[in-house]
Amino acid sequence: RLGSAAVLVHRQVRQRHGMAEFHGAHRRRRCRDQGGSDARHDPHRGALGGRRQSSRAPVPRRTRRRRGQIADLAAAPRLIAGRLPGMKLDARKLYLVGSSMGGTEALLVGLRYPGAYSETVALDPVTDLGFRFNSLPLVRRNQLESECAGPPTLRRSCYVVRSPIAYVGKRALGSAVLNVWWSTTDPVSGAPQQVPRFLAAERGFMQPGQLRERVGAWGHGALWDRADHRAAWLIDLGLVPRGGLPATTDFLTSPSR
Repeated sequence: RLGSAAVLVHRQVRQRHGMAEFHGAHRRRRCRDQGGSDARHDPHRGALGGRRQSSRAPVPRRTRRRRGQIADLAAAPRLIAGRLPGMKLDARKLYLVGSSMGGTEALLVGLRYPGAYSETVALDPVTDLGFRFNSLPLVRRNQLESECAGPPTLRRSCYVVRSPIAYVGKRALGSAVLNVWWSTTDPVSGAPQQVPRFLAAERGFMQPGQLRERVGAWGHGALWDRADHRAAWLIDLGLVPRGGLPATTDFLTSPSR
């Protein structure tokens, strides 16, 4: 008998460690991030990770899609299975969901580790970090410069590996589904050089059903922060029956590739 679907997300907690929330089998289970994933995000970010290290290991305040973190996120299903051995999961219904920065991380996992989840859902992601850099608040630019040891003009490769646009056309045939949500009124992910450019480039490399695009009009991060908006993608994934939650977000579905 197959197990139930699972949705894995990441959230902040007061102790400044990441907390993985595992949603499945009609219950919610929480697992402390062990410190190795550096899984630190803003409040409406999504994704999770963690290596089996001491919970006392120092965790940086923020990370920007570094390579080790993306590998951790890809390994999360195995990590959860190891910690919850009695939980039966349906491998066909494993979802990684994230918004904004977390959406970028989910997209990177789907591009670099296409077999880790049955579907990765990126809500309002940034797809070109170097292009976005100058529009970030000063405190975030300083954090990125510290992590990359310089701005994009001097440390281009550091920003490239953190940008989904760099992985266009590199997924294996038969890979799992990428599900990208973006807003035409969002100046962050909806900017021409962000999600629209990424999707236009990636469509030509996808097999039928591999790429799903959801387009609407909402504020940046609203699909994660607002319950009535969040219901839209939960229903779209089939995790909640239509009518099971009030959903006020309208969106268009572009033809899947």
